[in-house]
Amino acid sequence: MAKLKFVKRIRYSDINTLEDDDSAFFYEAGMMIDADGGYHAYHPDNKSGLDYLGNAGRQGNWWALVTDNGQPDGNPIRQTDSDPAPGFYISTTSLEDTSQDRKDPRRYVNAEAINFFVLPGRSNLGAKLGDFGVIIRPTTGVYDYAV
Repeated sequence: MAKLKFVKRIRYSDINTLEDDDSAFFYEAGMMIDADGGYHAYHPDNKSGLDYLGNAGRQGNWWALVTDNGQPDGNPIRQTDSDPAPGFYISTTSLEDTSQDRKDPRRYVNAEAINFFVLPGRSNLGAKLGDFGVIIRPTTGVYDYAV
C-alpha cells in the first residue's frame, strides 16, 4: 500500500499526498448533496426543485441563480420552453462553458448528470477548477469519477 504524507488539516479533514508523488491529494470528508447547476435545482414554488431555494440566495442577493441584470440583486431568470426544464430557475456553477450564453442552462455543470465536488476556496492545494477526481465510499469500495 502507498505511503501518505500529511499536508494540512482543513476543518475535519486531513489532507495527504503520496509520499513519493505530490501531484494528487487525498482526504476523507462527509458528503452533502448539492444540486447547483442541475436543470431542476430550484423552482419558484420552492417545492418542485431538487434543492431549497434559500440555498441559492434570497431576493436582492442571488448567488446561485442567473439574474436578468447579471448581478446578485437582479431578478432570477426562469428556463423557457426551449430549455431542459421550463419554469425552473437557471442555476449556476463556478465551472462553466463560456461558449454558451449566460442565460442558457447548458452553460453550467448539470448536477443531475455530472458528478462534481467542491473544495474550500482557499485550500492552496494546487487544485484548479475542472480538475478530475475520484470519489470513493470507504465502507464499500464503490467509486465514481467527478470534476
